[in-house]
Amino acid sequence: MMSLTATFIVGRVFAADVVRLSPEKVVELAKTQSVIVKASEYNVKAQENAVKSAATGFLPTVNGNVSVMHIFDKAQFELSSSGGSMKPPPLGLDAGDYLLLAYLDSMLSPLANLKIETPNNMYTGSFSISQPLFTGGRILNGYRAAKFGFEAQKYTHGRTVTEIGLSAQTFFWGYVAAVKSLEAVQETRQWFETLLRDQQKMFDKGLIIELDVLNTKIQVDNFKLTEEKLNNSIRTLTDQFLLFLGLKQGLLIEADTSTLASIGPNTPLVSTDSVEQWLSAREDLLAMKSQIKALRAIKSLQLGSYLPTIAAFGSYGATNQYSMDEGTFMKSSSVGAQLTWTLLDWGKSWRDAQKVQCQMQAAQLQADNMRDMVRLKYFELARKVEEGKKACDIAKEDLETAQKALKIAKLKYDAQAITNTELLNNRNQLTGKMVAYTQARINEILAIEEFKIAPLGNGSSQQMQ
Repeated sequence: MMSLTATFIVGRVFAADVVRLSPEKVVELAKTQSVIVKASEYNVKAQENAVKSAATGFLPTVNGNVSVMHIFDKAQFELSSSGGSMKPPPLGLDAGDYLLLAYLDSMLSPLANLKIETPNNMYTGSFSISQPLFTGGRILNGYRAAKFGFEAQKYTHGRTVTEIGLSAQTFFWGYVAAVKSLEAVQETRQWFETLLRDQQKMFDKGLIIELDVLNTKIQVDNFKLTEEKLNNSIRTLTDQFLLFLGLKQGLLIEADTSTLASIGPNTPLVSTDSVEQWLSAREDLLAMKSQIKALRAIKSLQLGSYLPTIAAFGSYGATNQYSMDEGTFMKSSSVGAQLTWTLLDWGKSWRDAQKVQCQMQAAQLQADNMRDMVRLKYFELARKVEEGKKACDIAKEDLETAQKALKIAKLKYDAQAITNTELLNNRNQLTGKMVAYTQARINEILAIEEFKIAPLGNGSSQQMQ
């Protein structure tokens, strides 16, 4: 079974397979390579394109149209006349009218039996332009809704980036806790193996009974199994951590644990004024405000449906539809204005507006509730930092006490003042205190980091500028 130390030795030989991580490094990697952050960036880009799309509503629309048509059975237009031979005027017809009819008959006589045919293939091409002049604020409010939605998405992205940093540190320190637990188990197993060898010699000399040797051997076997389980857990945790950070699988992690030995900062002071200042800059609360503004714009858009729409238009085109020759095109052009007004929609737009109004009220309640919850969370986190500091101090004292107790127990055992079972219990107790102190220190670090990112994200105000 390869131990964690051996794994790092192999990793140092093949430096390319080792990734050295620190709390600062994992935050940087998570904010730039995490799938969660990348997906959030795409959401921001999608909403940005929605704003640009809404802005095109202010611009004119230009359309082109081309059509081709072949006619199989054509209708023909025929002209015929009497050929200039007028019958005597019927009774009652004025002489002047008769002369006029005779004149028209003589004029149309050359067109007798003339057939006018349309082309077999007709072509039409045109383009038109339309410019909205008045839409009852629908285009403007649609643009405003998209813009506020974009603003909310940026705030949401800022909060995502902020919280992914905390998630990365939680992942990192979880990995460190597992490694430190493994180190404690390895140290204890080695201690028991040394004790077992010494006891075997003492048993061979008849100084102790076989039961002491057997009890120690059981402890060695138990810690070997625990070590194997921790090794497997660390391998699984390593794969998950690499995936979370967007790194390739198979890398060996070398964690910088120097922060564990440093002294934690003082507990931050929290006052009502500072909390209110923090609340004004928290990204998720700002995102809620923007979402409410977007809903307000959507409501105005719905009510704008009751106002008329006025648009100016113009067109220019050419067609051979009215020509006798297929290659002869007639040009046409037009300009005008169009007013469209929905006079009755059975209350659809009004109901849509009322639906949005309910959504606004629900969003406002959620925003107010979130603000109150975040306010309480700040005070809770401050207490959690203080609690973590005290727990760490107690765990450190317990560790030192357990170390002293083991030394005393070893001396008493050598003097045959206590049993082997008591010695083993003292060693196991020290192992538990080693793990507990590491976990308490990690909990203190994470409590401080959570408090730091809770009120204000990492430059959220700068991101919005």
